Amino acid sequence: MVGFNEFSFVPTFISIMFFIVFGVIAFTIVKGILQWSKNNNEPLLTVPAKVVTKRSNTSGGSGNSSAHTSYYVTFEVQSGDRLEINYALA
Repeated sequence: MVGFNEFSFVPTFISIMFFIVFGVIAFTIVKGILQWSKNNNEPLLTVPAKVVTKRSNTSGGSGNSSAHTSYYVTFEVQSGDRLEINYALA
């Protein structure tokens, strides 16, 4: 084909891919900040609750990989509703 160089498409393609990846990252960051802001503006609700279960979930730890353990606590409020929270140890 006259006047067509298949290598002239590569810089354009790389630029388009860069902007797509950058756009997805920027969108994710903005979405996370908006969710964080919304959560912080919600009223804090304090209700009596009792711990009904505690559990852990261990993953990994085979071969050369290290194990990771997640801890969960389930609370029950007076209405009978239950809420499970991931308790991260620092």
